[in-house]
Amino acid sequence: GQLQTNRIAAFQLSQLFESADNVQFSEEFRRLAHDLIHPEQFPLGELQVTAKLRDYQEVGVRWLSMLNHYGFGGILADDMGLGKTRQILGAIEKFRRYTSQPVLVVVPTSVISSWQDEAESCFPQMRISLIQSTYARDPQGWNGVNQADAIVTSHTLFRIDCEHWKNRALAGVVIDEAQAAKNPRTQLYRYLKDLPVAWRVCISGTPIENSLEDLWSLMSLAVPGLLSSHSSFNEKFRRP
Repeated sequence: GQLQTNRIAAFQLSQLFESADNVQFSEEFRRLAHDLIHPEQFPLGELQVTAKLRDYQEVGVRWLSMLNHYGFGGILADDMGLGKTRQILGAIEKFRRYTSQPVLVVVPTSVISSWQDEAESCFPQMRISLIQSTYARDPQGWNGVNQADAIVTSHTLFRIDCEHWKNRALAGVVIDEAQAAKNPRTQLYRYLKDLPVAWRVCISGTPIENSLEDLWSLMSLAVPGLLSSHSSFNEKFRRP
């Protein structure tokens, strides 16, 4: 289904490049187009992982790494149970080689420990810091964030400490169960939108839950401006 749709789109894009004889593309643009069409070929280098990645999980890590390389965000929308957490951690494992700043991972409270367990199981060399209380209540519990590769906190705690996160240098933000931010009028959406980071990834098994507005909301967090303004998107796509 979706894989076939992606292949059709990639084929159409490749045909466009091959038929555009009167247009000159720079080498950088051709490389970008190639990587977008063939994310499975994006180089990973030696990934330090103790568990074997399934083929589609490795493609997911390459795709996320490719987006990061070009400064794009994205929506990882695999079905439940296909290893979205492992794919994200794999991308962070590659990313951490090039930056000293951590990636903030905002998740439902119920799965905070699951992220730590997955990291310890598959990426034991990765430094994970769990935030399970507000800064005002437990500042000592935040000591590990300065040396972390990934910081995991909950949707609720993120909203409470949003000003703190806005003033902290972060390499990126990952929003797990991102459909919680599908309403652009909620606090969670606004605070995530205002976070000054270059790389944003939304994880959701249901990026379109009620209407196309859900997709616009998540994409406006991941790749701001790609789907134009809210009103323009509604006029062109949602209402028709």
